[in-house]
Amino acid sequence: KVSLVERQPRDNYGNFHSIFRCGVVEFLRKSKLCLSEVHTLQRSNAYLKAVILLLWLISSPEYNMIQ
Repeated sequence: KVSLVERQPRDNYGNFHSIFRCGVVEFLRKSKLCLSEVHTLQRSNAYLKAVILLLWLISSPEYNMIQ
């Protein structure tokens, strides 16, 4: 019983992440046009870093525990 209880949240977390990844891929595909309009490499790097940081914060277990 204990192992089953331990396994359950991990599986749900994994499913959440696979769905989340699909969403991210779709989002990046749609935002490709926006990214191509950004002329300087510095700006696009800053944008990517911000997006990655945001996704990392959202996907971190600590953030999920807070909510």
